[in-house]
Amino acid sequence: MGSVARPAGPLVEQIDPQKDPVGAVQAYRQQQSTDLTDVSRLRAEVLRLTRDKSADNVQQCLVLPLGSKPCGGPAEYINSIN
Repeated sequence: MGSVARPAGPLVEQIDPQKDPVGAVQAYRQQQSTDLTDVSRLRAEVLRLTRDKSADNVQQCLVLPLGSKPCGGPAEYINSIN
């Protein structure tokens, strides 16, 4: 299983919104874009790891929640084996 390497410091340098509001908004958007990329990469890895659905018996089968909806609850369910 591969690990996701994270940089030691923040991905975006902190910008004071009082001094540079445009720069702060741009930095925020860049951070959000990076976060979404990380989430997409992690979701793809989870789906790859749960791709093999061969089980010896039904007791090994699992249904797992993945993600979250803005209103609460999981965004989807995935099938996996124990």
